[in-house]
Amino acid sequence: MTASQRPRHVAVIVLGILFMIQGLLGLFGGTASVLFWAALRAAPVRPGLPGDVAPIARTMLSFPTYAWAVGLPMFAMGALTLAAAIAFVLLRPWGRSALEIVAWVGALCCTAFGFWWATGWLQVTSWARQHEASGGPPPFLDAVGVAVGAATTIVGLIVAALVIWFLRSRTVREAMVR
Repeated sequence: MTASQRPRHVAVIVLGILFMIQGLLGLFGGTASVLFWAALRAAPVRPGLPGDVAPIARTMLSFPTYAWAVGLPMFAMGALTLAAAIAFVLLRPWGRSALEIVAWVGALCCTAFGFWWATGWLQVTSWARQHEASGGPPPFLDAVGVAVGAATTIVGLIVAALVIWFLRSRTVREAMVR
Protein backbone atom coordinates (compact mmCIF):
# COMPACT_ATOMS: atom_id res chain seq x y z
CA MET A 1 0.00 0.00 0.00
CA THR A 2 1.49 3.33 -1.03
CA ALA A 3 1.55 6.34 1.29
CA SER A 4 -1.26 8.06 -0.64
CA GLN A 5 -3.49 4.97 -0.23
CA ARG A 6 -3.06 4.74 3.57
CA PRO A 7 -5.91 5.99 5.74
CA ARG A 8 -5.18 9.33 7.40
CA HIS A 9 -6.10 10.13 10.97
CA VAL A 10 -8.28 13.28 11.15
CA ALA A 11 -5.79 14.94 13.51
CA VAL A 12 -3.00 14.43 10.96
CA ILE A 13 -5.09 16.15 8.30
CA VAL A 14 -6.08 19.02 10.62
CA LEU A 15 -2.51 19.61 11.82
CA GLY A 16 -1.24 19.37 8.24
CA ILE A 17 -3.74 21.98 7.08
CA LEU A 18 -2.84 24.29 9.98
CA PHE A 19 0.84 23.98 9.07
CA MET A 20 -0.02 24.67 5.40
CA ILE A 21 -1.73 27.88 6.51
CA GLN A 22 1.31 28.75 8.62
CA GLY A 23 3.56 28.11 5.62
CA LEU A 24 1.45 30.32 3.38
CA LEU A 25 1.46 33.07 6.02
CA GLY A 26 5.25 32.78 6.22
CA LEU A 27 5.53 33.12 2.44
CA PHE A 28 3.18 36.10 2.47
CA GLY A 29 4.82 37.77 5.49
CA GLY A 30 8.31 37.28 4.10
CA THR A 31 7.32 38.69 0.73
CA ALA A 32 5.52 41.63 2.36
CA SER A 33 8.54 42.45 4.56
CA VAL A 34 10.93 42.47 1.60
CA LEU A 35 8.52 44.58 -0.49
CA PHE A 36 8.05 46.98 2.45
CA TRP A 37 11.84 47.34 2.70
CA ALA A 38 12.16 47.88 -1.07
CA ALA A 39 9.40 50.51 -1.07
CA LEU A 40 11.07 52.43 1.76
CA ARG A 41 14.44 52.24 0.02
CA ALA A 42 12.84 53.89 -2.99
CA ALA A 43 11.32 56.70 -0.89
CA PRO A 44 12.98 60.08 -1.47
CA VAL A 45 13.22 60.92 2.26
CA ARG A 46 13.93 58.44 5.03
CA PRO A 47 13.57 59.62 8.63
CA GLY A 48 16.54 59.03 10.90
CA LEU A 49 16.73 58.09 14.57
CA PRO A 50 18.27 60.19 17.33
CA GLY A 51 21.79 59.07 18.19
CA ASP A 52 21.11 58.36 21.86
CA VAL A 53 18.52 55.57 21.39
CA ALA A 54 19.45 52.35 23.22
CA PRO A 55 20.60 49.42 21.01
CA ILE A 56 17.59 47.12 21.33
CA ALA A 57 15.19 50.06 21.08
CA ARG A 58 17.05 51.11 17.94
CA THR A 59 16.31 47.71 16.35
CA MET A 60 12.63 48.11 17.18
CA LEU A 61 12.42 51.66 15.86
CA SER A 62 14.52 51.00 12.77
CA PHE A 63 12.69 47.86 11.65
CA PRO A 64 12.06 49.32 8.17
CA THR A 65 15.82 49.37 7.58
CA TYR A 66 16.15 45.66 8.37
CA ALA A 67 12.79 44.36 7.14
CA TRP A 68 14.56 42.32 4.46
CA ALA A 69 16.58 40.50 7.16
CA VAL A 70 13.31 39.39 8.74
CA GLY A 71 11.53 38.77 5.44
CA LEU A 72 14.01 36.41 3.80
CA PRO A 73 14.21 33.87 6.66
CA MET A 74 10.44 34.16 7.12
CA PHE A 75 9.94 33.32 3.45
CA ALA A 76 12.37 30.38 3.68
CA MET A 77 10.64 29.00 6.79
CA GLY A 78 7.28 29.47 5.09
CA ALA A 79 8.43 27.44 2.09
CA LEU A 80 9.88 24.69 4.33
CA THR A 81 6.72 24.61 6.45
CA LEU A 82 4.43 24.40 3.43
CA ALA A 83 6.49 21.62 1.81
CA ALA A 84 6.70 19.67 5.09
CA ALA A 85 2.98 20.08 5.75
CA ILE A 86 2.10 18.70 2.33
CA ALA A 87 4.47 15.77 2.90
CA PHE A 88 2.95 15.26 6.36
CA VAL A 89 -0.60 15.05 4.98
CA LEU A 90 0.69 12.65 2.32
CA LEU A 91 2.13 10.58 5.23
CA ARG A 92 5.75 10.97 4.19
CA PRO A 93 7.92 10.32 7.30
CA TRP A 94 10.26 13.24 6.53
CA GLY A 95 7.24 15.59 6.76
CA ARG A 96 6.76 14.72 10.44
CA SER A 97 10.46 15.25 11.18
CA ALA A 98 10.54 18.55 9.29
CA LEU A 99 7.43 19.81 11.09
CA GLU A 100 9.03 18.97 14.43
CA ILE A 101 12.05 21.06 13.41
CA VAL A 102 9.66 23.88 12.42
CA ALA A 103 7.99 23.62 15.85
CA TRP A 104 11.37 23.77 17.66
CA VAL A 105 12.43 26.78 15.56
CA GLY A 106 9.07 28.37 16.40
CA ALA A 107 9.69 27.82 20.12
CA LEU A 108 13.14 29.39 19.81
CA CYS A 109 11.76 32.35 17.84
CA CYS A 110 8.97 32.90 20.40
CA THR A 111 11.52 32.99 23.20
CA ALA A 112 13.81 35.38 21.31
CA PHE A 113 10.87 37.58 20.34
CA GLY A 114 9.63 37.79 23.93
CA PHE A 115 13.06 38.86 25.19
CA TRP A 116 13.54 41.33 22.33
CA TRP A 117 10.05 42.79 22.78
CA ALA A 118 10.24 43.20 26.56
CA THR A 119 13.74 44.72 26.63
CA GLY A 120 13.06 46.90 23.59
CA TRP A 121 9.76 48.10 25.03
CA LEU A 122 11.43 49.10 28.30
CA GLN A 123 14.20 50.91 26.44
CA VAL A 124 11.78 52.79 24.18
CA THR A 125 9.54 53.92 27.04
CA SER A 126 12.55 54.87 29.16
CA TRP A 127 14.05 56.89 26.32
CA ALA A 128 10.68 58.61 25.66
CA ARG A 129 10.39 59.62 29.34
CA GLN A 130 13.83 61.24 29.18
CA HIS A 131 13.28 63.10 25.90
CA GLU A 132 9.63 64.09 25.70
CA ALA A 133 8.46 67.36 27.25
CA SER A 134 5.29 65.66 28.50
CA GLY A 135 7.38 63.15 30.46
CA GLY A 136 6.65 60.30 28.11
CA PRO A 137 4.34 57.35 28.59
CA PRO A 138 3.03 56.49 32.06
CA PRO A 139 5.08 53.86 33.97
CA PHE A 140 2.24 51.29 33.97
CA LEU A 141 2.88 50.87 30.23
CA ASP A 142 6.20 49.23 31.12
CA ALA A 143 4.30 46.42 32.81
CA VAL A 144 1.86 46.18 29.89
CA GLY A 145 4.68 45.91 27.35
CA VAL A 146 6.58 43.30 29.33
CA ALA A 147 3.34 41.36 29.89
CA VAL A 148 2.67 41.31 26.14
CA GLY A 149 6.17 39.97 25.47
CA ALA A 150 5.86 37.36 28.21
CA ALA A 151 2.37 36.29 27.16
CA THR A 152 3.43 35.95 23.52
CA THR A 153 6.37 33.82 24.58
CA ILE A 154 4.33 31.61 26.91
CA VAL A 155 1.53 31.03 24.40
CA GLY A 156 4.05 30.32 21.64
CA LEU A 157 5.92 27.84 23.81
CA ILE A 158 2.71 26.08 24.88
CA VAL A 159 1.59 25.74 21.26
CA ALA A 160 5.04 24.48 20.21
CA ALA A 161 5.10 21.94 23.08
CA LEU A 162 1.64 20.65 22.17
CA VAL A 163 2.56 20.34 18.50
CA ILE A 164 5.82 18.52 19.30
CA TRP A 165 3.97 16.23 21.72
CA PHE A 166 1.40 15.42 19.04
CA LEU A 167 4.03 14.90 16.31
CA ARG A 168 5.75 12.41 18.61
CA SER A 169 2.49 10.70 19.58
CA ARG A 170 1.77 7.09 18.80
CA THR A 171 -1.09 8.11 16.50
CA VAL A 172 1.18 10.12 14.23
CA ARG A 173 4.08 7.67 14.32
CA GLU A 174 1.79 4.79 13.37
CA ALA A 175 0.18 6.83 10.58
CA MET A 176 3.62 7.51 9.10
CA VAL A 177 4.74 3.86 8.96
CA ARG A 178 1.59 2.01 7.90
